[in-house]
Amino acid sequence: MPKPKHDIEEIYLEHLKKEIQAILGMMVLNRSDAEKFSKLIRETHGIYISSSTISRLFLNKQKGNHFYIDTLNKLTTITQPHLNWKLYCDNCQIADDQFKHIGVMNQYNIQTNLIALNFYHKSWKPLHHLFENLSSDPQYNESFRFMFEFGHMFYSIFQWSPNSESEFYKHFIKYPIIRKSFFELNADPDFVLPQYIQGLNNYIKTIDKQSANHINDLIFALCLQFYYALKTNDLNQIKIKYNQLNSTIKSNDLIKFDIH
Repeated sequence: MPKPKHDIEEIYLEHLKKEIQAILGMMVLNRSDAEKFSKLIRETHGIYISSSTISRLFLNKQKGNHFYIDTLNKLTTITQPHLNWKLYCDNCQIADDQFKHIGVMNQYNIQTNLIALNFYHKSWKPLHHLFENLSSDPQYNESFRFMFEFGHMFYSIFQWSPNSESEFYKHFIKYPIIRKSFFELNADPDFVLPQYIQGLNNYIKTIDKQSANHINDLIFALCLQFYYALKTNDLNQIKIKYNQLNSTIKSNDLIKFDIH
């Protein structure tokens, strides 16, 4: 049966694919991955998307690949349960407008991205000003779509300008919009970025202990560090991070604050 013809915004479909992979912690690189991904979606979200559909979505590079709206609606609920494909696209459009408002006409075209160019030229002052303003502006930091794309943008920046990654952690880790968008919404369990552990160390050092979420933030970062120690088979760090996690979980602070 032929797929129904309807317009699909390819760029928003790319957003959706990227976000689903981040949420499920797995990339689809081949047909075997597609089968595992289909099973993972069913196990974690109770949604059936066939492996052949996953293959067409992630592995077929040709444009004009049509999907049922029902399929797109199901995939969209993985990102946020209340969304459907239309609402997802609407949110993407709003986020695009927000990026343009701060001078980023296309967050993926790094060579015309003003934020990326500031990193490349080590022009820190305007970035401090920008991140401080964005952190205090609810229309940006309360927009999931903007925050997710904003945090993910830095992966592209660091690929283009790898020497700026350490500077990023040193200069900007204190800003709430960076902590949430980059570390919390776009955690890197595959440790793609070479200096990511340094970033986590700085993240932990700058946790506000007066915040109601400080235990959440600490456990989150320690879990990533523990996972990194397991992946690298660093027995000394495995022991250290295990003890830190155990001590934090047993802390009396858990009585004071809700863990979510």
